[in-house]
Amino acid sequence: MDDEQRAAAWIRATPNLLTVLRIVAAGILPFVPPAWRLPVVLFGAFSDWADGFIARRFHAQSKFGTFMDGVADKLLVLSCVVTFVHSGEVALWQGLLMMSRDVVVTSLVAWILLRYPSSMLRHVQVRLPGKLTTAFAFLWFASLLIPGLEALRPWLFWPAAAASVVAAIDYAFQFARRGPRIRA
Repeated sequence: MDDEQRAAAWIRATPNLLTVLRIVAAGILPFVPPAWRLPVVLFGAFSDWADGFIARRFHAQSKFGTFMDGVADKLLVLSCVVTFVHSGEVALWQGLLMMSRDVVVTSLVAWILLRYPSSMLRHVQVRLPGKLTTAFAFLWFASLLIPGLEALRPWLFWPAAAASVVAAIDYAFQFARRGPRIRA
């Protein structure tokens, strides 16, 4: 194997590795000391961006990576919400509103997997509202952890919550328009 092939193999594995590390970050976030939460959340945001960039830039996309990237994102948002609700930094209603996209997507995926072949998942595509939800959510999460940003928190929460609701509706309509027809 020459150097170019070794480099290509290394690059192809990187997006999946970052996704797996994001899942690990989601698992440890509730248990790390409060001072470590910001680095974990920032790592989650960076790894989400980096794995997508590397996968697209170096044509390193895989079915596993595409599916697990979504799983990692949902787990990290859930972990953040649970951590912040438990610590009292976020009201339960805020956490639930922030997770509306994730609840809809997870419910759709579970329903599809129970009723249809997994190939039906291709009908649910990531689009701008979903990407905006993730970006706004990470900004809001970071604002909860950075001292001095208290005044910005509502200004970051409401766009994140609105994007989450819009994304939830978008995903539901995507599937309803393009998904399998329900037989009575």
